[in-house]
Amino acid sequence: MTGRTHILGGVTAGLIYTTFFMPDNILLFGGTVALSTIGGLMPDIDHPSSKAGKKAGIFSTVINKIFGHRGFLHTPLFIFLFFILLNYFLINKDLNYFTPLLYGYCVGYVSHLFLDLLTVSGIPLFFPFSKKKISITKLKTGGIGEDVTRGLLVIILIMLAINAGTIFIL
Repeated sequence: MTGRTHILGGVTAGLIYTTFFMPDNILLFGGTVALSTIGGLMPDIDHPSSKAGKKAGIFSTVINKIFGHRGFLHTPLFIFLFFILLNYFLINKDLNYFTPLLYGYCVGYVSHLFLDLLTVSGIPLFFPFSKKKISITKLKTGGIGEDVTRGLLVIILIMLAINAGTIFIL
């Protein structure tokens, strides 16, 4: 999937999370959705020409040399370990206020993995047990299938945004 689709996926995942699990603080709500958007782009830091890779510069090239594109950073294991590690530091340092932000980043990251799971290239879903990349559909990056996916995300996003606005008005 392209960066545009991953941005929409991250925003949508963030709105789903915030709408159902933390609708009472508009600043935290906005920060969480923002971090879910960043999380939606972050796995592609392993690809130097991606949106995240371009921002990371030489760091992206180094990551790509170590892991390759759609390697370890595109696995459920990576985001699980990242989540556990950050959650440990936040909880043990009395930074619980930041926990929803962590969750937002993680749901955005997971949205990226899910969207890439829909592509022909797939992701190494069962890493470290298998490096084989799994795909559940055969969408081509930049193809009509991605356009349809992006359209569906926009529809979901609009419905969630309307719902979120209703929650804050009440």
